[in-house]
Amino acid sequence: MLSLEKSVNEALRKWSVEERSESSLKVSGVFIFPEDFGGFAGHFPGRPILPAIVQLAAVRHLGQKGLGARLVPVGCQRTKFRGVVSPLEEMEVTVVLHKKGDNWHGKFTMQKGDEPVAGGTLELSCGKEA
Repeated sequence: MLSLEKSVNEALRKWSVEERSESSLKVSGVFIFPEDFGGFAGHFPGRPILPAIVQLAAVRHLGQKGLGARLVPVGCQRTKFRGVVSPLEEMEVTVVLHKKGDNWHGKFTMQKGDEPVAGGTLELSCGKEA
C-alpha cells in the first residue's frame, strides 16, 4: 500500500503559487483521487468518500509544495467539513499561510466547483526541506 503522502502527491493534478514572500504564501491545487485509492476502502462501503484526514493531508501537501519545505501539523481549529468528495471528483484546495515565529498559521478552503467541502485554520511547523 502506498504511503498517504505519496497517494496525495499522485492525486495532485495541478498546483500554483499565487502569492509568495518570506512571510506569506498563497497556493492552490486540484486533486482527483482514483477509485482504487486505499482511503476509500473502509470509508464507506457502497458509498466511498474521501476521509477528513486525507483532506487535511492535501492541505499540508500544498503548503509543502509552495514553501519547498517539510511541514508538520501542529494544530487545526474551526475546521468544518460541509461536503463530501467521492472517487474521481475534482477537489480544489486553497491554502493561505503567514509566518509567525517558527511556525506557519493560516486558512484553507476546499470545494468542488461552487460547492464548499471544508475550511478552517491550521498551524504547521517547518521541518527539513521537502
